Amino acid sequence: MSDLDEGLMSDTAADTAGSSWGPPSSVGSAGSPLDAVVATAVKGFDAAALVEGVVTAEVTKEVRKIVAAAFTKALTPARRQLLAEAVDAEFKTMTGESAGPAGAEAEEVENHFPNVYVFVQDFLVKVHPRPVRDGLSWHWCSHWWDHPEAVSRLEALWKAFEGLRRDPGTGAATWWRDYADPTIAALSDAGGTFAKCSDTSHAVPPDLPMDQPAPWLLESDGATRGSVATERSESGPSLDPQEDRHLERSVDGNDCG
Repeated sequence: MSDLDEGLMSDTAADTAGSSWGPPSSVGSAGSPLDAVVATAVKGFDAAALVEGVVTAEVTKEVRKIVAAAFTKALTPARRQLLAEAVDAEFKTMTGESAGPAGAEAEEVENHFPNVYVFVQDFLVKVHPRPVRDGLSWHWCSHWWDHPEAVSRLEALWKAFEGLRRDPGTGAATWWRDYADPTIAALSDAGGTFAKCSDTSHAVPPDLPMDQPAPWLLESDGATRGSVATERSESGPSLDPQEDRHLERSVDGNDCG
């Protein structure tokens, strides 16, 4: 080795010993505070548990995305409305607010009169008193329940009363004008249901007369008069002229017996 080479090697060794580019000097036994923290963490470090936790978190994130997409696809307007109502009802329960008409059951209002008989006995005969005796054109029957028409009309009148009595404005006026006056007139006028009744007599009018219907009427099962007449005309006259005349009157609307 030449003198020049030996000199270069000596200079390089000297530079390396005093340079920061060389390998770090060994630390003391105590080391720095950071080294102590790292050493403690490494000693208690569970790499498997950390990996498992990270993987679980990532899988959960992806599953949430998949479920959200499927739910959005399946969320119809009707289901969205149900969810909105459920959330609204729960929120009002938590805040103490009363549920609105959509979230609350309809309030069941008890009738003022339990049945039509009590309605007539405790109300109608008291607010609509009239003299009842023979010879008057206005009639009443103390056995009104024996008249099917009277029972039907008075029950309808009672139900109308129960519905309109909750109207604080024109409910009563509407009940009298549209329900009470026409009903009482139909029952008590000279040609009404109670026409043969008085304070001393009682008579239930007979049912309206009806003849035996033609066989085709019972067999047509809702067929119109026109279609029945067409069928009869296509099939020709029957063997009974009287029945054909009866059919013609029925189709023309002039069947008066």
